[in-house]
Amino acid sequence: MSVALLLHLKNKYNVRFVLMRKDDKVMIMYNIFKEKWVIHVESIICEKVNRSTVNIGINTSNIAIMKLKLNKDRKTFLEQKGKDRSAKKRKFMNEDVIPPL
Repeated sequence: MSVALLLHLKNKYNVRFVLMRKDDKVMIMYNIFKEKWVIHVESIICEKVNRSTVNIGINTSNIAIMKLKLNKDRKTFLEQKGKDRSAKKRKFMNEDVIPPL
């Protein structure tokens, strides 16, 4: 599931969303329970009446990644995706435009 990045990571990698991995640190922005496709965060649990604990699911649109756990494959993926995104954002310069006849 893809999750949004915080602003400083967006600027660093030039990417808005990345796939969530197990060791990423996340920040919960807003929470609505009982969604179908959810992420279970380690520290978010609820205690039931019979004293058993249950993980609470959080929708991916309500989570932002604070810190990425980078490995070799993920670094290359972010670099490639950032290059593609910056190439699309590139504005035309005066040298790129053909002058009129």
